[in-house]
Amino acid sequence: MTEENKGPLAGLCVLDLSTIIAGPWAATLLADQGASVIKVEEPGIGDRGRYVGSSRGGMGAMFHMANRGKRSIVINLKSPEGQQTIKALIARADVLIHNYRQSALDRLGIGYDVASGIRPDIIYCAITGFGDEGPLANHPAYDQIIQCYSGLAAEQADPRTGEPALVRNIMADKLTALTAAQAISSALFARATSGRGQALRVSMLDAVISFLWVDAAADIALLDREDVRVGLPPAHQCVLYRFRNGWGTVAPGSDQAFKGMCHAFGIAGADNPRLASMPQRIAERALMGEIMQAWADKAADMDIDKAISLLQAEDVPCAKVIDLADLPMMPQVEANKTFNICNHPEAGRIRETRPAATFSATPAKAGGPAPMLGQHTREILDEIRPVTDLK
Repeated sequence: MTEENKGPLAGLCVLDLSTIIAGPWAATLLADQGASVIKVEEPGIGDRGRYVGSSRGGMGAMFHMANRGKRSIVINLKSPEGQQTIKALIARADVLIHNYRQSALDRLGIGYDVASGIRPDIIYCAITGFGDEGPLANHPAYDQIIQCYSGLAAEQADPRTGEPALVRNIMADKLTALTAAQAISSALFARATSGRGQALRVSMLDAVISFLWVDAAADIALLDREDVRVGLPPAHQCVLYRFRNGWGTVAPGSDQAFKGMCHAFGIAGADNPRLASMPQRIAERALMGEIMQAWADKAADMDIDKAISLLQAEDVPCAKVIDLADLPMMPQVEANKTFNICNHPEAGRIRETRPAATFSATPAKAGGPAPMLGQHTREILDEIRPVTDLK
């Protein structure tokens, strides 16, 4: 057993019946914040996420990141004994998370009506690909499927060719996990004040569209078309620049930062009255294009670390592109103590991130090694015996 986690959710019990990333990582975020999480897996194969990506000793790196701090129990939910066991676990649970299709839930008999009948104040979070109704409700969903349907792939299109692109990260799954974890915390707060549980529905499609729409919608969101000033979404103005020995970016958003960017590289334009304010610089798109091209041309001949130093001296927001492998040695990351080393009994040492949010009174912490398939089955069964007949 790992050291007790005294995070803000300490004392709560979570049943995680989900697989892959969206549900499991949502449950892990709760585990990091102190919840006791029981991962329910099917016999034989368990969570298919166990077999994705790099692994050692039968433990995948991705699986560990999305399932640390949990205990695993194998239950055949189709058997009478499995049904009795899961109902006994529901009776003890504060939260249940699943990503089953509705048809599978109906066959297994563990829908919200059944769960709330056993534990009336349970927070029951159902994660789906597309929602419960509509033409895609029963369509299988994976990250790239949602990236395409949500507009994310189109939003990543090459501005020169219009060719759409996928984000090379399982962003839709992880956005859904964050959305689900936040919704569960809100529902737990509501339960603390009202005593009532409730059902939550989170679709991957809705989570990604909601995330994108904040800035990507731009003029599409303005339905009254008269007098609309069309502007580029902020992300469309973000550019990576090639330096002599690397890549980086600059964000001269404020008046002072624009002047500092010009001064740092000896580029004309800082004192041009046509570019004195942000609205003027936005309006003078052609002139700004010339200045940024001159800046880029100079950057291409500069050492990137020297360039970053010059920009930082002028207090200009800037960055060099950092490889993932170099992140742990980045001075700011070291200062933040972003990474921990977990000693997994099967996989050996695993570098992982600590919980991103810190709490002064109820500190969260990484929950310990992810479980092997069914590792805690006997332990959990012993805790719930004698199993009450909850049919």
